[in-house]
Amino acid sequence: MPEPLLKVTDLSMYYKTKTETVRAVEGVSFSIGVGKTFGLVGESGCGKSTTARSIIRLLPKTGQIVGGQVLYQGRDVAKMSQRELREIRGKEIGMIFQDPMTSLNPVTTVGKQLFESLEGQGLDKQGMHDRAVELLRMVNIPEPEERLGNYVHELSGGMRQRVMIAIALAPRPKLLLADEPTTALDVTIQDQVICLINSLKEQLGMSVLLVTHDLGVVNEMCDQVGVMYAGRIVEIGSRRQVLDKPHHPYTEGLIRSLPAEHDTRSRLQSIPGMPPNLAREIVGCPFAPRCPYATDICRAKAPGVVDRLDGHLVWCHHADESDRAKVTESTGILDPREEGAA
Repeated sequence: MPEPLLKVTDLSMYYKTKTETVRAVEGVSFSIGVGKTFGLVGESGCGKSTTARSIIRLLPKTGQIVGGQVLYQGRDVAKMSQRELREIRGKEIGMIFQDPMTSLNPVTTVGKQLFESLEGQGLDKQGMHDRAVELLRMVNIPEPEERLGNYVHELSGGMRQRVMIAIALAPRPKLLLADEPTTALDVTIQDQVICLINSLKEQLGMSVLLVTHDLGVVNEMCDQVGVMYAGRIVEIGSRRQVLDKPHHPYTEGLIRSLPAEHDTRSRLQSIPGMPPNLAREIVGCPFAPRCPYATDICRAKAPGVVDRLDGHLVWCHHADESDRAKVTESTGILDPREEGAA
């Protein structure tokens, strides 16, 4: 079996201040194969974006990687010098940030920002111009030559997002970190961005780490999926395993909260309660206070991993269907998956 392009093992990243330590990422592990897309999904604040930024050590001063490995092509990113990091950051590993309006330079033209991303490729002035036009055309921006002279405030939200994708792709990266690339875009533009990234991935043989809270986007783009909660991965597997047959109660809750395609009358279901405070020590399963199947062991002991089948991994004391049936029978609580559950 070929080695993955990226292998993250037991990654932990904390934000440390004078008054508290926030355990933003705790023991996260996953891998991405060459030409594959891996999705990190979960509620806002669960650690998805922090995980992506930790991969290239693009963290604020308060952020520290306190444990684990991030192996890119067999090299540990956590142990690289700043010079070694600069060699891969933005070149071999590109990143699309959440908000292009705050990530792109508002006082510099689109062309100049593209030229900066093309530096070091041995191109002369005309070559950089031609390559920049090619990149804008590749991401389906109309009249690309004219757009080189535009500032970002002159572009629509969808075009700004495409410019950011073009800048990230300029060095032809082997790995693209896409942090909520469809956030704040209307449905039509979202679909265009999804198709664009999928198409470019095929053309360039690129691997993608997709950070999103949108399960519809996951279904369109991902080969593998990791579900995050409170800084930890609670379920991981293929797209079909996780979306069609989820085994963690949190994953089930996320899927139940989606509107039914042909049912406009039923009320949407929500997950009761709130995520835990990551500045406080978590005892037991972090999802236990919100979980309909939680028992004493869930509140006292962190769950180990259960391999359901073919690498479908779940971190839950009650991952087994028959075990859950016993829990609901003994407590008298209605199984939330049953039709008519509140």
